[in-house]
Amino acid sequence: MLARLSSPVWGITPVALGSQAPVDGEELSVAGYGRTADGWVPDRLHAGSFTVTGTRGAELDIDSEDASVCMGDAGGPAVRAGAGGDELVAVSSRSWQGGCFGSDETRRAAVETRLDDITDWIGTRVARWSLKAQATGGYVSAELNATGDDAGRLQARADAVAGWEQFTLHTRDGGTTVALRSAANGLFVSTELNRTGAHEAMLRARSASVTGSWEQFTLVPQGGQYALRASANGKYVVAEANYTGEDTGLLRARSTSVAGWERFTLQHADTLRVVGAGPVGPTPLPLG
Repeated sequence: MLARLSSPVWGITPVALGSQAPVDGEELSVAGYGRTADGWVPDRLHAGSFTVTGTRGAELDIDSEDASVCMGDAGGPAVRAGAGGDELVAVSSRSWQGGCFGSDETRRAAVETRLDDITDWIGTRVARWSLKAQATGGYVSAELNATGDDAGRLQARADAVAGWEQFTLHTRDGGTTVALRSAANGLFVSTELNRTGAHEAMLRARSASVTGSWEQFTLVPQGGQYALRASANGKYVVAEANYTGEDTGLLRARSTSVAGWERFTLQHADTLRVVGAGPVGPTPLPLG
């Protein structure tokens, strides 16, 4: 399973995922906050060196002469040191508890759950994306400085990708429709059907959950790009290239066909790295 943090963690570079399976004799560093030889609840990070003794299915076996995987270490990382940096290849599952506080066991072998064989699965569920509008050449931003009924409005106006230009994708019914959640405020994008005039059916990142069609879209492939069709009114999302001022590049679901203004490029916008494999594309779409 994957868990979503209640708030982002800033100021760190996530460890890369390794896509190559560990081999017999390979050395891994295993870390955790669990028991030690003389501590019941040390609550302090510790690590030890282990040797891979076998790989089978979704698991791998490790052993050590002087380190142990103890109670409280489950879920901790098993890391490979590489020329390009560390790689996360597995997480701790279970062990003999040899050398652990309160245990009379002498065997230090342990079992790890592999991650190298599910990097695509992880990538499709945690990747962040940016949308670049063909009409304006700008990246789509969730405008967090806007207020009132315009708060979180989407505009294709940014020259580069930062926090406001990152979104996660979430399929709703097995893959036919998708919801977009702004990484900047954690809210889902909605098609505002109650707006009128130049703001009719504008897109805003303002919903705490996906409650109906207003937060659902279909990604329609366009030869390397995508069009977004709003489930709320069945119309395609347009980047308003002729709007100026505060509304420059405003996104609205108001077109019945796809041309230049309705095309967007999906690009990776996160720091998720997989060593030995390219970035995961948006197809198949992530579940969730």
